[in-house]
Amino acid sequence: MLLAMDTSTAQVGMALYDGLQVLGEMTWTTRQHHTTELAPALSGLLARSGLTMDNVSALGVAIGPGSFTSLRVGLSLVKGLALACHLPVIGIPTLDIIAAVQPVGDYPLMAVVRAGRARIALRRYECLNGKWFAQGELRGATVDELADEIESPTYVAGEFTSEERGRLARKRVNVLLAPPLQCVRRPSVLADLAWARWQENQASDAASLAPIYLHVAGTPILSPPKGGGVSPPPRGGGSGGGGSPAPPATRGGGEVKKFYFFGGGGLWKGRDFSPPPPSLFGGGGEGVAPKQGGGGGLTKQKGGIKLEKRRGGGVAAAPPGEGRGVSGLMNCVFRKMTLDDLEQVIAIDQVSFSLPWPVRSFGVECENPVSRCWVAELDGRVVAMLVAWMIVDEVHIATIATHPDFRKHGIARNLLSHVLRSAREEGAVSSFLEVRESNLGAQEMYRQFGYVETGRRAQYYSDNGEDALMMALEGLDQWVEPAARLSGG
Repeated sequence: MLLAMDTSTAQVGMALYDGLQVLGEMTWTTRQHHTTELAPALSGLLARSGLTMDNVSALGVAIGPGSFTSLRVGLSLVKGLALACHLPVIGIPTLDIIAAVQPVGDYPLMAVVRAGRARIALRRYECLNGKWFAQGELRGATVDELADEIESPTYVAGEFTSEERGRLARKRVNVLLAPPLQCVRRPSVLADLAWARWQENQASDAASLAPIYLHVAGTPILSPPKGGGVSPPPRGGGSGGGGSPAPPATRGGGEVKKFYFFGGGGLWKGRDFSPPPPSLFGGGGEGVAPKQGGGGGLTKQKGGIKLEKRRGGGVAAAPPGEGRGVSGLMNCVFRKMTLDDLEQVIAIDQVSFSLPWPVRSFGVECENPVSRCWVAELDGRVVAMLVAWMIVDEVHIATIATHPDFRKHGIARNLLSHVLRSAREEGAVSSFLEVRESNLGAQEMYRQFGYVETGRRAQYYSDNGEDALMMALEGLDQWVEPAARLSGG
């Protein structure tokens, strides 16, 4: 049986398929809660179908284009399942899923998927022997740009709002809009495409499977562009409570790499995956973990899976709880963010950014099972903060800022070092972030840590339409942190 998962956009879906029939399927629209909804949804789908992960023999996943974060979350979960359960993975371009269900005819097809920030990714398809085949280049555009460029009858299918459909429909002579029902990406279609490739021995290696993103100029890039997919090939992982790195993971037996997956009730860690019953994910509300929950650990035992409580309060796993700053600020302590810190954290965020986070966001992140929320405290005052997301073996730096009164003392630099060390001890092997194109100081600091530019997100910042640079740090398990400095950050 094959399990298929599509998280390319806010429209999410998963299906179970045995080559002859769809054993279970679900689709829903998420409000940026991919991280907390996927694992409970998978657990529920398996339970309703009377199946377990033991029945799954292969995995299919949509690899993009689409939303940067949602693609990464879905691919990370699938990669974790593949490594833990030793399953082959088949990656399917998201636009192929849309094209597969469109009626064939004499006109070309333009398949479209949302790519974030009011932009769409599109590709032209031509019909050959009753099937659609991609012919043109994958590129980015806006809906208005798409409408303006179509000068001959073209079938158009994909995710559009009702307002966008209206704008496209005004060019009714040349734009032949697919009905809304044919614009929904069905995970069962993804499953069928993946099944066919699996039967032809076209499975991908989980470590090298890469998501497809769009460059600012509208051309596709793979992230990271060199040597890896969602993250580099397994090179071992740190233990949950610190200490030396674990032995490298192997396939088909021997040591198995630790992985993480996420549910509404906590972050789960294990070496083999069998989804807990849905009741284990309850208690935290939609997308929010229980306030006192520290997550649980899934450890393979002779009798199956058992839950283990992790040490340490809050939502973070068990990296060292505190660290001290350097650069002359010996009383600066790095510790987990608490709800009592929120007033000071929000103040730092609002004075540091032209687009601060919504006020409630930091409280939600403190209770989000995939978040790692840290502060730098100096003589009882919060002077810097950092929020990161730990997804499988990747740590994504979501935000970092220092209060203006305490900048240029290396606090942010040392806080980032502390968080990367902590993430490495949890098993992270790569890190990702976005930074404004104009923020040269932050870019320089990140480069000193080993981050390199991997692409752009066009018009990412809504206040001025500025691009975001995408940066990645690979080989975190072998990373040597830069020497502490008295200035910067």
